[in-house]
Amino acid sequence: MFVDTRSSHHRGFTLIELLLTITVIAILSGITIVAINPIKQFLKLQEVGNAYRAEQLQKAIFQYLVDRNGFPGDGNIPECTESDKNTCAKPICRYGKTPPGGCVNIDVLIPRYIACMPFDAAEVNVEFSGYKIYVQAGRGNVFPASENENQAAGGGCEPFPDATARYALDESNTASPAADAMDNFAGTYAGADKPTPSTDVPSSAEFAFSNPRSSTFDGDDHIVIPVGMDVPGNDLTITAWIKMSSVAEATIIAKASSETLPVNTWWQLGVDTSGSLRLRVSDGVSATDYSRGSVDANRWTHVAGTYNGDRMCLFMDGERLGCQSNSTNLRKGAASVWIGDTPANAGGTNHFQGWIDDVRIYPLPLSEGQIEVIATGGV
Repeated sequence: MFVDTRSSHHRGFTLIELLLTITVIAILSGITIVAINPIKQFLKLQEVGNAYRAEQLQKAIFQYLVDRNGFPGDGNIPECTESDKNTCAKPICRYGKTPPGGCVNIDVLIPRYIACMPFDAAEVNVEFSGYKIYVQAGRGNVFPASENENQAAGGGCEPFPDATARYALDESNTASPAADAMDNFAGTYAGADKPTPSTDVPSSAEFAFSNPRSSTFDGDDHIVIPVGMDVPGNDLTITAWIKMSSVAEATIIAKASSETLPVNTWWQLGVDTSGSLRLRVSDGVSATDYSRGSVDANRWTHVAGTYNGDRMCLFMDGERLGCQSNSTNLRKGAASVWIGDTPANAGGTNHFQGWIDDVRIYPLPLSEGQIEVIATGGV
């Protein structure tokens, strides 16, 4: 009997081809199903990411509570229940923002308890992070403000800001430059008697200061920083540790020209004639002073001043002393920056007497929480 093998072969090939075709269609159908709503899938991932970041914030707050026996921003966090959290909880501030009464600032967590502060780009209020917080049964709870897939995706995480310059004053020999930890503006030890290295450094029960040395100023010496050191715009923070051997009018750090008028001190953190901490800013036409608090002799004190073009604030030992409205535009240009004196008082009475350590200049107004981190040795 003759068998048509060509027909049999043809029938087998068609079956295999059919099976392959069905498989390919199934695979392609699967791909099509996934790709039908890629935005929904992406936003779902964003929602999961926001929930994870909220959980990390919550863990950091719990550890802070264990260490400090209180919440960051304590007194501003409302007591709520799970059922009413959406209407009761308060927004967490965007990192570095401290609008009065509008949100809870927990900047003090960065970087000791969490590396950076997350924010959700879906948040329309530029002062808020996109996360909310409340307390229930003695525990802080954090959740994303937008907990659905219909919100725009995006966001990030903001670390502690970099300084323009930082002078740890750790040199053992004043023949060396006063090193800038940011590698921008190394200073020079100068004056009739150069500042003397000292092992007397700040310390407290809360932290062990990492700097091995400070600098002692005896009233006729200073540190000169290159004239190129400045801050952009009107945003400025100055911080330092000081220990005055006797309290009198003195400059901690200042940018100034050589004339003796206050208007020629472009910005300055120092002590006024009454022994109060003083911040001075000038636009070259007028100068504004703001003084608060009282500096003690023979005690290490962390001091700070901030300015944002609208407000001058002073801080001592990580706590805000107060703020004053002011709209001076900071003067710019090639003027000297001195630690321990100002060029305007090179032969006058504004010399610092005592110890100075860890002087920092930031190109933005730090929040109270950020300054507290510096004052407690967190950065």
